[in-house]
Amino acid sequence: MRHRVAAVLVPEPSNPYVNAVRVDIESQTVGYLERSDASTYLPGLLRLMAERTGPIGLAGVIVGGGQRHDGPGYLGVWLE
Repeated sequence: MRHRVAAVLVPEPSNPYVNAVRVDIESQTVGYLERSDASTYLPGLLRLMAERTGPIGLAGVIVGGGQRHDGPGYLGVWLE
């Protein structure tokens, strides 16, 4: 499956896992950026949020699914 979506990045600087950046789609949390990516993007994300109001959105694609021999396939999100 491939389904285009709008994703929102939500910084969580107080998250116990330092430098967390949450990914929401349709107001649902679908996951987090990997720690190394989050630490790279968090400073710029916080700067952008201080300069403007509203969410920081990205185009994304939900990928995966289908049926595997051991059950349903996994889903993932690619952010552009």
